[in-house]
Amino acid sequence: MKKSFLILLAFVFLFFVDKTWAFDLPFVPKGGYSNIGQYTPPSIVSVSISPNLPQEGMPVEVSAVIFNNPKETDDFTTSAILHYSLDKGKSWQELEMEQDEDENLWRATIPGQPKGAYVLYYLSALDTSNNVASETPGGEVPWPLTEEKGLVKVVDDPDDKEKVVADDLDIRSAYIGYDGENIYIRWEVEGAFTAGTLTPTYAHIYALGMLNLDKEVERIIEKLREGGSAEEAVKSLSKKEIEHSLKKIYAFVYAPHAQIANYPSVALIHMEGGRPIIDTEGFSYELSEHSLCVKINSSSIGKNLSGLLRVVFATGVVTSIDISSPAGMVADVSNFVNFYLRYHDYTVR
Repeated sequence: MKKSFLILLAFVFLFFVDKTWAFDLPFVPKGGYSNIGQYTPPSIVSVSISPNLPQEGMPVEVSAVIFNNPKETDDFTTSAILHYSLDKGKSWQELEMEQDEDENLWRATIPGQPKGAYVLYYLSALDTSNNVASETPGGEVPWPLTEEKGLVKVVDDPDDKEKVVADDLDIRSAYIGYDGENIYIRWEVEGAFTAGTLTPTYAHIYALGMLNLDKEVERIIEKLREGGSAEEAVKSLSKKEIEHSLKKIYAFVYAPHAQIANYPSVALIHMEGGRPIIDTEGFSYELSEHSLCVKINSSSIGKNLSGLLRVVFATGVVTSIDISSPAGMVADVSNFVNFYLRYHDYTVR
């Protein structure tokens, strides 16, 4: 149990706190993620419209406070997009938002519409490390995910000219959606989702990490950042704070060879009471050669007071299945995503 606890704690640092700390921790495997930049995407803090009650034929200005927190990262927000639909999400128009003199304020204007028009809209943003923040488009998401309706593209990684990562572990793109009840993920690799080999031991693992960012977790992360080295930071946390943080981390894992060790090959995993909880029922999935589609019931990832998930996609390999000394490494990691479980709409009067 202690090793499982340490591995999950490593995920806190590796995925959600600070890159340099992750490399200080002896139980974090070294791998292909070493060239990743900052781990904190932009924040879409607030969104408003003017006028508050849109009238027939009148343009509607959408204003938003969007920025990268300078206390958390050296990155800054480079662009913001307003996406709007006039046909309940069947098709979308995009408007580049303009940055105000107040650098945290971004604006765009939706053209005037006829009386009774229903306008659905959401925002997305990008920073200097290609980390993404996005709200959800809202509306219906068809399952299985045969199309991109209701989904936001949050990872876009063209194939490398130099082959750094094997095709079957090379993350190419990912999409996320939310319909008020379920979270939808479509994930694609350059090659195929394969099991890897057992002789020699090179078993493939595909993982989606999600941090349920409630206010308490945000406070704890801020405390960790002020804690100095990894060892000092961990010591600064109470047992209650550590347990709360670990309960908010969820990993959807596809590991075809896991059954050899009597574990399910597909599972949603989190920590509670100092032990891993393996859920095989709170989700559905569809696997094809190049893509993995997942539908996760939002109740399976606990209460979400802030409506914000921090998400990352990763691939890796296990090179030793010896229970006493397991070994492996991360092969590829996507950019990081702040995904807001909200959308906006209005009806023209």
